[in-house]
Amino acid sequence: MPVELTVVAAMILGGLVQSTTGFGFGLVALPILASATSFGLAAPLLALNGLGNGTFMWLRYHRHFQWSAVRRMVFAAITGIPVGLYGLKYAPESVMLVALGVIIGGYALYSLTQVESPKLRSPFWAYGFGFLAGMLSGAYNIPGPPAVFYGQCCRWTPEQFKGNLTGFFAFNTVTVIIGHTLQHRIIPDVLRLLAIALPCSLTGFIIGTYLSRSINPATFRTLVLVLLIITGIRLILAGLRLKG
Repeated sequence: MPVELTVVAAMILGGLVQSTTGFGFGLVALPILASATSFGLAAPLLALNGLGNGTFMWLRYHRHFQWSAVRRMVFAAITGIPVGLYGLKYAPESVMLVALGVIIGGYALYSLTQVESPKLRSPFWAYGFGFLAGMLSGAYNIPGPPAVFYGQCCRWTPEQFKGNLTGFFAFNTVTVIIGHTLQHRIIPDVLRLLAIALPCSLTGFIIGTYLSRSINPATFRTLVLVLLIITGIRLILAGLRLKG
């Protein structure tokens, strides 16, 4: 499949899932993109596209943003992002695939089991989760799993979730784009594919908004999580084959 069609599929599906379930854009889009191109191209493409999506989401949920709730995560993420960028530059493709598969599959399996998250009383946990989120941002542009887990442990309300995570992801995205720029990954091919990605992700968001009115969000969320587990297994196997 031509890489342009892969971008169309990845962005529409990612936007649809994000709009319908409230999570999963990068978790869905990155494996699809990685199947047709390199992580070195997919990661900056997702970061730039995320800036557009993030602006849209920020305008929608900024009233619920609380700087005090995420500032520790933001500062820690800034230190974690260079670690992820370093891994993206120097880690073998096989290692990147296996690690991505473990992250996606593990997160989906945890979410599917619906185990109650422990309540974190110390605010200093934010530094650890922020660092992990930053590292995953730099390497894969998927800061969601650690950030979402932290929000669950803090017992954020749905409004706080949307506002705080949207703000945190915005800080992350800007920092990651600066990192990709310094590492010379914002190349003409990335910008060309970005012109395709932006309208496609917006289309996915619009489709998902309408679908969410006619389908059961919980059922759809379960289906997405099962597919993410399968995707994680496939990525692990692909990485092991590449390594072997």
